Amino acid sequence: MKGRRNVAKGAEAPVASKVKEKLIAAAEEVFAQSGLDGARTHEIAKRAGVNKSLLHYHFGSKKDLYYAVMDKILFDLIHLTQEVLRKNLPYAEGIEVFYRGFFDFVAAHKYFSRLAVMDIGGRDSYFQNIVINFMRPLFRRAEAYISAGMAEGVFQPVDPRQFLVNAYGMTMSYFAEAELMRLLFEKDPMDPDLLVARRESVLEMMFAALGFNRNK
Repeated sequence: MKGRRNVAKGAEAPVASKVKEKLIAAAEEVFAQSGLDGARTHEIAKRAGVNKSLLHYHFGSKKDLYYAVMDKILFDLIHLTQEVLRKNLPYAEGIEVFYRGFFDFVAAHKYFSRLAVMDIGGRDSYFQNIVINFMRPLFRRAEAYISAGMAEGVFQPVDPRQFLVNAYGMTMSYFAEAELMRLLFEKDPMDPDLLVARRESVLEMMFAALGFNRNK
């Protein structure tokens, strides 16, 4: 009997993990659509296809679930950054590989910009902590990376800060204004062909600004 209980307990772990994944994915959409205050836990549970009691069991509160959503998004971005840095690529290739990964990351988390700026506590908000402890250091590292590429003659002189803000804006705006894109294109902006076209177009503009010919 004792062994049977251990087997059952072991079998519960992946099931519980799957439930949490479903809840986080559903919450990402509901929070983005309704805001933190407007989101309803029963709607999140319904979209996840689980009982509402499981939401409270795994996350406790709606705010804790929001934190879990942002943790998942942040983890994916950290993983992408670490993978690119680990490869120690040449400057231009490093930028291209990272941007391709970043574009796919934003496509997978298309509500990121909307979720990140939710007001959940003023000056000590979770978002501010993310910016100060992760995004700002990453931004500074990217500035230094581009400056080093310029110093070695790989890139032409640019303002690294403005370059990064431009690349970020050109990427995030496409997903933030998805409904506008849908009306302009008369096509789903998440269509794979449109996503590839957008990603390659931004890359072309980035390397044009850096004065680097990718086709050499």
